Amino acid sequence: MDEQSVDDYWFKEGFFSEDPEEKIACYDRILESHSEDPSLQNQDLFFLIWCNKGIAYSYLGMHDKALECFDKALQYNKLDVDVWCNKGIALFNLGRYDEAVFCYDKVLETDVSNENALFNKGIALAHVGKHKEAIDCYSKLHRELEIDNKFAVIWYKKGMAYSSLGQMDEAIKCFLRVLEIDPEHGGAIEGLKRCTRKKKG
Repeated sequence: MDEQSVDDYWFKEGFFSEDPEEKIACYDRILESHSEDPSLQNQDLFFLIWCNKGIAYSYLGMHDKALECFDKALQYNKLDVDVWCNKGIALFNLGRYDEAVFCYDKVLETDVSNENALFNKGIALAHVGKHKEAIDCYSKLHRELEIDNKFAVIWYKKGMAYSSLGQMDEAIKCFLRVLEIDPEHGGAIEGLKRCTRKKKG
């Protein structure tokens, strides 16, 4: 097989493998056989390799390695929203919340209503105590999405943010919305009880 055929073979093997370690090994076969000079590489192929390798490392919980891969992918395409989002998730899992927010903002510069970026940005902001900003993210999501079971978690996160701000009436409204969507949502039930107790003093 010529070089292109070998690359295609290992890329397909990696792409279709269900084992993250196997995926990484396949992508490494391609990376090891090429120059490290990006100008001598197939830009599209190497972009996809670094993206997919980063996702595989994320599945393994190796977020530092995943971050390295996403940074490599961004050398080939600085505007790809999925890579910025995945980089944000890796940074979040490493406890680097402000840097994660920066990544989600990069996504939102290109795609202002990106659901993943808005949701994950809200979670990261809540982790650094910026609950008002987190609520803004969740509110934008509500305007963008049809609320169903998939999005009960957004109302729940919004309720938790209001609760952290001491705004119990708003928190209760959010938890009630969760229970309209998913009547057995344990977190919302507990949140509702907790907020009701705090209101009663």
